[in-house]
Amino acid sequence: MDDERAPLLLPVLLPWDPSRRKWAAVLLLTSLTLERLAFYALVTNLYVFLSLGGISSQDCLTAVLVLVGVAHFSALGGGWLADGLLGKFFTLFIYFIALCNVFAISFILYCICLQGGIGPW
Repeated sequence: MDDERAPLLLPVLLPWDPSRRKWAAVLLLTSLTLERLAFYALVTNLYVFLSLGGISSQDCLTAVLVLVGVAHFSALGGGWLADGLLGKFFTLFIYFIALCNVFAISFILYCICLQGGIGPW
């Protein structure tokens, strides 16, 4: 009868190994570092794109700093909204609707570009 209560996938739970903790920390820090590196590379490319477009250096830097500020502070408001007010279901539901809107707008703009309505091509 005791076999009926034992879990099927992991019959014996493995003890926590300190080397697993080190690997988890290394992988987490690597992931966060690469994420930050990608974000700041994107911000740098935005500055180069705006400066090559004929915008003054001061206005380019202002746009980049506004983007960085909004990106960092929107996480606070989004976290409060998702955790404090909406909950898991409504947060995922709103995210799914926003994702569907992004795909729909991208598809519509792609179809318009194919017909020659927008762009130099």
